[in-house]
Amino acid sequence: MRKKRLLTLLSCLGLAAAFALAAFLASQLMRRSQRDRPHSYSPEQLRVDLDGTLGQSGICGDALTWVFSAGDGTLTVSGSGEMYEFDAERFADGVPWHEYTALIRRVRAEDGVTSVSDRAFSACPELVEVVLADSVKAVDDLAFNRCPKLERATLNGVETLGAGAFSSCGALRELEAARLRVVGANAFQDCAALTGLPDGLEQVAQYAFKGCTALTAVRIPAGAALGEGAFYACTGLTELTLEDGVQTLGELCFYGCTALTAVRVPGSVAELPTLVFGCCTALRTLTLENGVAAIGVSAFQECRALTELTLPESLRSVGGGAFFACAGLASLRLPEGLERVGDEAFLGCLALDPAALSLPTSLKSVGRRAFACGSLLSETCSLSAAATDGESFAQAAEALGLDPAAAAPQYADARLCSQLLLAAAPDVTYAFDEQGDTLTVTVSLAQGAAAAQATGLTLFCGQDGPKTIQISVNGGAPQTFPLENTTGAQLLPLPAAPGAAGQPTVLTITVLDRYGSGRFERLYAGLSAQ
Repeated sequence: MRKKRLLTLLSCLGLAAAFALAAFLASQLMRRSQRDRPHSYSPEQLRVDLDGTLGQSGICGDALTWVFSAGDGTLTVSGSGEMYEFDAERFADGVPWHEYTALIRRVRAEDGVTSVSDRAFSACPELVEVVLADSVKAVDDLAFNRCPKLERATLNGVETLGAGAFSSCGALRELEAARLRVVGANAFQDCAALTGLPDGLEQVAQYAFKGCTALTAVRIPAGAALGEGAFYACTGLTELTLEDGVQTLGELCFYGCTALTAVRVPGSVAELPTLVFGCCTALRTLTLENGVAAIGVSAFQECRALTELTLPESLRSVGGGAFFACAGLASLRLPEGLERVGDEAFLGCLALDPAALSLPTSLKSVGRRAFACGSLLSETCSLSAAATDGESFAQAAEALGLDPAAAAPQYADARLCSQLLLAAAPDVTYAFDEQGDTLTVTVSLAQGAAAAQATGLTLFCGQDGPKTIQISVNGGAPQTFPLENTTGAQLLPLPAAPGAAGQPTVLTITVLDRYGSGRFERLYAGLSAQ
């Protein structure tokens, strides 16, 4: 009897110990969960998997719960509405599932969930798949960034992706996002395995797809706006379709897309900004449709393979260095209506034939070294009549007492594009030398030339022209002349010409200083006999 009572007592003590252990475990779980949220869990929110593996769950929105299954590494969010913002006040450890970040392999958001919050699943090292129900409309900043093993993302209801949402997910190759319209800055930066984009993108922020080197084809629909560097250094891109109606392309938008061979820009893109297609070294064919009005600074810099260039009648300006070092460009037609060509716009276009180059009469300004290309490096460039800033060639010719129809302008060497114009007499040759802010133009008048007896130099000088020049004849002592900073004509007497009679006359004109940007602009000169 005593033995039986002892066994009964031990049995009761065992049950009590078991209950105590269970209570202790439950309290520990409750404590950990209290650290992760300001709410208390009901007993139904704690569970033990049938296989004996401890699972965890909690609240992540006013009407959202999450459950992590350690058995297959899946974290599932269910319920309705938005996910909480995971700030320090609400969650001291960042996110409620922080203890399981290293174990999560799949993330699923069930129907009813409408958002994924900032950094919700950032830096999950084992995450391979994300599946969001169509009810999820927004994925916020950095939500899945730095998940190096992430391969597949199904986001067919998502309309807006925040900044850096999938940045540095180098293994991401499959993306389903049928309704995606707005892509935040750096959203897919350095997703080097990504092979395709959804149709229907409307806004792509800066550097959104930078370094997506596996992308081979991109189609941008009508109405879309692309930010700075949107497809920067997408070195695998071979096919680009910009549909009619595309609104804007940002600076550096397709910079360094070194496999791109052909580009057509629709007329809906009024301006091509700085370096928009810079260093697209395989680009051979470029067509700008009517409606494009401005080509920005260095827009096509170092597109060395470019051989076919079509410029529209709507074009009004070509920025500095726009086609710098496009060494393969052998022909160039500048359309009538073009008004400005910037500094070094075609510098280094070594195949360009100066004999085939003609400037339109609408041209008002040509920058320094704009056409320093090929054989132009050592030759004078004789071009068709052109205008300078605000003064037409006809006005200049009239001020110089010349017939505009008969006066063939001679521009300074294309290395300088200085717009020095001398009313050309027969057998006139020119040589140019530039040292710092000093420009020297030597004019040689062959024996018997009509202007050989010239006794004066008439200048038509604009507001941005030189302030002071020196003139010498046949190597004699130079005479210094201050120039009026006006748009009127000035007659400067030539110094006495030493040397034997009947010999060629050599004028040396030295510009000592310049206004504004340093360009030798709006100076016309004509020789006159008194």
